[in-house]
Amino acid sequence: MPTLRAISGGPDIPVDHPLVLVGRHPQCDARLESDWVSVRHCMLTEDAGDIVVRDLGSTNGTWINGRRVEHGRLRPGDEMSIAHIRYRLEEGPAYEETATIFRDRPWPGVRGKGMGMRDGRLEELENPGPAA
Repeated sequence: MPTLRAISGGPDIPVDHPLVLVGRHPQCDARLESDWVSVRHCMLTEDAGDIVVRDLGSTNGTWINGRRVEHGRLRPGDEMSIAHIRYRLEEGPAYEETATIFRDRPWPGVRGKGMGMRDGRLEELENPGPAA
């Protein structure tokens, strides 16, 4: 599984779901405890062995190999910064004991709100639960 390895003190981020939301919000998949990181900072998806990155309008930016981007692709060995926290994309198992990773999105069949894609945009969606 592709993993963003922290190289400047943040937690590692495994890309182990179809969509990984990164930010300070408690419902983010990868929660970064820094005031420099936006509440919903960026999202990551895997595509043909690359990681596709989309900035979500963050204040302090998402950077790939030293260039600020709205969206871009990471290949193994590339560096990415989320605000001031630096990462390198690596292949292999994630060391979750070093990470602060949260999976607070509702499980299928469970009522509640969670993040999801609608018309190409990340939104908070209501999960009505199982059909009666």
